[in-house]
Formats: sequence, C-alpha cells, structure tokens
Amino acid sequence: MATALLATSSTWRSGTAAQQIPLAAPSLQIIAAPATPTSANATGPPIPALDSTAYPVPSPPSAAIGTTQLNLAYGQGDAPIYPGIPVLGNFLGLSIELSVVDEIIGKTSQKLNISFLNYISALATRSGMGPILRIGGNTQDTAIYNATSTVSTDMIVKVSDHGYTDKGVPVTPSIEYNDLVFQAMQSLAQKLNTHFVWGLNMVNHTASFTELMVKTLNRYISDHVDLILVGNEPDRYPQTGNRPSDYDIPTYLDEWGDLTGRVMGDLIQPKLFTAPNVCCGWTTFSITEENGMRERFKDRLKAISAIQYPQSLCSSNGVQGHEFYLNHTNTVTFAQYDADAIAAAVANQIPYYLVETNTASCIGINGVSNAFTSAIWGVDAALQLAYRNHTGVFWHTSGINTIYNVFTPPAYNATTKSWKTGPIYYSSLVVAEALASQTNSSQVLDLQVDRDDASAYAIFENTVAKKVVLINMINDASGANTWTANIPAQSGQTTVSYKLLAAQSVDSLDGITWANQTFGYWSDGVLQGAENIKTAACNDGQCPVQVPAPGVALVFLTPDVTEKAAVPTQTFEPYGTDNPSIIVNSNGSRGNRLGATSKGSSSGALPSLCIPTDGRLWIAMAVSVVGGAVVAGFLP
Repeated sequence: MATALLATSSTWRSGTAAQQIPLAAPSLQIIAAPATPTSANATGPPIPALDSTAYPVPSPPSAAIGTTQLNLAYGQGDAPIYPGIPVLGNFLGLSIELSVVDEIIGKTSQKLNISFLNYISALATRSGMGPILRIGGNTQDTAIYNATSTVSTDMIVKVSDHGYTDKGVPVTPSIEYNDLVFQAMQSLAQKLNTHFVWGLNMVNHTASFTELMVKTLNRYISDHVDLILVGNEPDRYPQTGNRPSDYDIPTYLDEWGDLTGRVMGDLIQPKLFTAPNVCCGWTTFSITEENGMRERFKDRLKAISAIQYPQSLCSSNGVQGHEFYLNHTNTVTFAQYDADAIAAAVANQIPYYLVETNTASCIGINGVSNAFTSAIWGVDAALQLAYRNHTGVFWHTSGINTIYNVFTPPAYNATTKSWKTGPIYYSSLVVAEALASQTNSSQVLDLQVDRDDASAYAIFENTVAKKVVLINMINDASGANTWTANIPAQSGQTTVSYKLLAAQSVDSLDGITWANQTFGYWSDGVLQGAENIKTAACNDGQCPVQVPAPGVALVFLTPDVTEKAAVPTQTFEPYGTDNPSIIVNSNGSRGNRLGATSKGSSSGALPSLCIPTDGRLWIAMAVSVVGGAVVAGFLP
C-alpha cells in the first residue's frame, strides 16, 4: 500500500501538469469476497450489478472528437521532443503480495496453478520474453524465513494479525514461509523463463534468518533473480510501529547498508539490490541524491525504485472515479511523481522501477478499478511511464477481496474456469505487444494530441516508427465519438493493420475484448475466440484508423512488425485434458487469507488443481491463429 501522490516536484519534458481536482468526501467500503463457482461445469455465478451513482460515468464532450492528424517525426521541429529510454517487451510486470503468493502461483512446485500459468504464458508469448514477477509488498517486512518448516505441506506456514482496523484499514499479517516458495519460483522460471524481484525483510534488519534465506534463494533461482528489493515503504515504518517517530533517512541508510553488506557475499552478483522503495513521507531524490545513497552504495545498488499509486482509499482524502482515470492530463501528472530522481538515475545510467502501483491503493475502487476504465488507464499510464524513462512498472495484486487485482483466484471448490480476470490485465497484453521487438530497443513517445480524453503514442526502434497506440477515453456507444487518427503513410504503403481493445462502456465488468478475444468474467486464463486483426486503407499519404469510444488501438506500421501481429495461444492443462468437469479440487472449507492490499490481507485459501504428482504439465501450442495444427507434449 502506498498513499497516493498527485502533485509533482517538477515538470519534465513537455507534459502539462494538471490542476488538482477537488476530491469527493472520504469513503471506505470493505467489499465482501466474491462468490466463486462450486459446480464442475459452471464458470461462475452471475456478474454482480454495480451502483453507478457512486462513481458516475463521464458524459461525452459537447463537440465530437472527430479526426486528429498525427506527426511521427523523431526529434524534429523548433522544439523537438524525444522518446524515452529503450524498454523491453516485459516492461509491465506483476507485483504479488507475499502473504498470498501460494494462492496465486500455487502451493508447491508440483502444484502450480494452471490458470496462473496460462495468464503468464499469454504475456510471455506477446512480449517475446519471460515476464518479471515482484514478490513482496508490506508482508515482506513481516515475513520470517523458517528453513526447518519445509516438512510442512504449506508454503505460507503461519499467518496472524490479519483483518481490518476499526476504521476499515487492512492490517498487515505476520507470516512465516519456507523453501517451497523458492521451489515454486524455480518451477515457474523453468516453464516460462520467468524472472523475479524478491523482497527482503528490513523491519527486522538484524534477523539471523536473512543470510540463510538469501543463500537458499541463490541456490534455487540465482540466474532468474533480477533484483532484491530491500525494505517496503521504509518511510512509513514509524506510522506502522516498526520504528520510533524520529526515524530518519540517515538512520535508514545505515540500516540498509548493514543489512545488504551482510548478504552481499551470499549472492553470485553482489550488485543486485534496489531501493529506496518509498511512497509517502520521504522522496526518492532526497534519499538517493541529497543524502547520497546512490553514490554511497554504488558497489551494490543495481537500480532505483519506488512505490506509488495515483489515489488511495486509506487516505483521509476521498477518491475520484472514472473521470479521474479517463483524463490523460491526470495520468501525465501522476507519471511525474519522481521526475527529479528519474532524471538523476538516467543521467547516471542506473535503471528506475516503479515496483508497485495500480489504480488506487487499499483494495481499489469498486466499479472503477474492476471495470474497463482500469484497462484504458493501464495502457495510458504504462506508456506514459515508459515515455518518462521508467525501466519497468509492476501492477500489484493481492488477496481475493482486492478490487484492483490483475486476476483473482477462487476462494474454494473451484473449477478451472473460476479465476476472475481484472480488466487491467488486458492493458498488460496490449503493452506487451506494443513494446515487443526483435531489437529490444522500443522507445515510447507521447504524441501529445492536446486532449484530456484521448492520447496517442508512437513506438520507435532505432528512430523508426514501428507502432502507434491510440487511446479513446470517451464513453459513447452511439458512435458519434469514434476517433479517427490519421497516421502518415510510409513510402508506398497502402494499408496498416491494427488491433482493438474494446468494451461496451467504461464501467463494463465483462465483455472486454482484445482483437476480438476475451477471457470473460470467469476464466481459466485462456483467451477465447478467434483473433481479429483489422486493416485500414491508406490514401493520399494518410492511414486513417478509427478507435471506438471507449477503446484502444494498436497499429502496426511496418512489414516486419505486421507479420508478427498474429499471436498464437499457448496453454497449460493437467494431463492434456480440456474437460473442466474432471479438473476440480474441493478442499471442503473456506480459507482465512482473504487478502486486501499490500497493506494487509484477510484472505481465502486457494485449492490446488489436480496436477500430476510428478509435476508434469501438458502444453498445447496453436500453430496458426484459427484452426491451426496442435503440437502437444509434457513439460518436465
């Protein structure tokens, strides 16, 4: 959890800072855990109705959006604007709260959740590389590693002090974990080349278990750990009772230095740490630059990182709904939260990561964070953060009653098609395809269409425009606000291909499609339907692409990226069966880790799916998009 920060310390590039919009009255509602299927053949109960009066959908503009002429010039003109630093296709990662990692990834390395593998596989296929998972959150700072507990069948062997305060704020549980976590991570790395950011407990910075834990982590997945994140929101330690009220940055730096110094020798690559991961009271720049962290620890600091959300339900301020997220200027303002620290990182050639974010901290906003609005905002925010020189960004996900989750496992008695796909997950698909490249050199440029309700980005490789992303944030099913963007045609170009992310309305919970494919509301992590890649004709040097209201278009500009636009489907299923009636596990009880946010968790146990005891998984790869041949076999 992080308190939201809307103000920015400086304006960077040519983004226009938004004026602060008055917030609504404070409101915090604890949402009950969603119902989940109990029948082998059902895909879930009816989708719940939402009260649209709490966060009304914005009205269309008085004047229709019409047509916009785009300029794809790279660094030209009197005031040239350049794209951000090169980024990879796995730019958008997933942040998982440690206390619920077993419910999401799986109970053991032999019992990885099939639906989770399918979701991650879809990202890997589109990005062309293994996704990055950050495992940590607030519970990393209350977590105890117990090597002797490996005789237990539970990955998370102790959970206590979970639930909510009398004010409805989630309480961070204390947990104990063992080697099963690392074994599951190892299995995931082997199957999908997944890489990890691992969170290290800094609240107990002198703990005797830390060195053994790091050695064990190194033994299992040393070549797949990209970063070790030391301390989660240390600027909040006094507020959480983990440090005295006079705790300050110099004391923090001494503790951080002592802890990392103790474990450096246990790592194959000692320069593996990222910090300071602050959110609220301190600024990254004050720690890394003004107090000298970057220079002092240059022998071990691999990256700079922070935690930030645009809004928070744990704040004394209220939150805004759809109109806040469907406003490009607000997104530009949010993306500049750490502009001075990022500029310093870029100048000193050190990566900068936003290791935890989502729509709103403290479970999210019901009817907004779990609606199509979050998908639109997710695309806009991710590309804006890439434009502003982030190396990577991680959507946070937690327990089953967390509204903003990327995807949510079932509570009990689940079928394979009982995971709930968060609309924001679709943004990860779009961004993965947009940033994937054979050269690993995608650079994002905000084309600045000078509207609050629309945005456009060009994706360059070595100064050549390869793709364009168009985002129409208007809600108007009538078609009157379908946006036409004129994209300059390249020499001899007669058509462009594009995909659409669409839904009936910004408050839609279901019916979201990416290139005509959908997970549905309840899912097994596999896209359903035939992929549909559209074509727009080019005339008189322009290629007009129409984007529905609301919707997102990914446009492929050159032959080399167009020929890779079609994405095959890779799925995991136990023993090769596609019969959901036999892929059932009924654990007969409801769990107790309902999970809420990175601030805390009160959650429900996720049953293991019926996977072969030898751990083998069957994989089917569709060779063509529609009706292709299938190659099948067991993974080790």
